[in-house]
Amino acid sequence: MKIDQPLLSSKNKPLENVYRLEVMGADQVQAVEVQVNSQESSPFSFRPLLIPLNVLGIEK
Repeated sequence: MKIDQPLLSSKNKPLENVYRLEVMGADQVQAVEVQVNSQESSPFSFRPLLIPLNVLGIEK
């Protein structure tokens, strides 16, 4: 999982309110839980969710 701020302002600094979340393929993650805490200096937290029964190739 990759989390970054790829867009830069005209002053060559990351845009503060823009984040990119890049996830692995479908066989490695089915969802991402995003939590926001506006009281923190880094308000976003991310957690990949993998549900074993949903993994590709596993019969239900």
